[in-house]
Amino acid sequence: MRTDLPLHGPMSVLDLTGRRELLAIASPRSYQTDEVLVRQGEDRRDVHVLLEGRATVVRVTPEGREVLLALRGPGDTLGEIVALDPAPRMATATALEPVRSLLIPGGRFVEFLRRRPVAMLAMLQLLARRNRESDRRLVDTRSEDSLTRLARHLLELGARYGIASDDGIDLDVPLSQQQLAAWVGVTREAVSAGLRQLREQEAVATGRMRIILLDVERLRSVAAGSR
Repeated sequence: MRTDLPLHGPMSVLDLTGRRELLAIASPRSYQTDEVLVRQGEDRRDVHVLLEGRATVVRVTPEGREVLLALRGPGDTLGEIVALDPAPRMATATALEPVRSLLIPGGRFVEFLRRRPVAMLAMLQLLARRNRESDRRLVDTRSEDSLTRLARHLLELGARYGIASDDGIDLDVPLSQQQLAAWVGVTREAVSAGLRQLREQEAVATGRMRIILLDVERLRSVAAGSR
């Protein structure tokens, strides 16, 4: 494989020798929209390093409810926890749009990290950041109302994937209202009502599978609990 593949995230710290070593143990993979990359409950330990496209990470609860845990994009990894601590996978990752990734056997990925401390440190920093985000969301679900949480998640999407346009910040993420609700941790009806309120305040504009942030300062005010 080419050594100039666009590596982002933790693997971007690798020098040319490290990139060559990583690519030597990886196999390129491509997935179309709605194809599954990893599945909840399976015992495989493979790790994906995403090169292009984004995927949703969803866990199904024992009651059958789908919880959208995260969005993963270029530079992110999928399956690294199972590679480091073998157990059945805890969630399903599905392509939100066409995805290209590097697929690496779990054991070989762990050995690679042992040989490359700089990559190991970058992975630990990524896992620590994800853990902080998980803790914050847990607190949010217990202490904040649905509109506040929706505004905060929209700002997060804008920071990660927003594209500046003449109208504002276009959220370049094709999430349905149901998917957005599963991520925020509220009902679809609550998301619909929240978006209506934000439209009335001229903070956002919406279309089919599209949201534009018109007034970021107003959204920050709502996210802070002000109305």
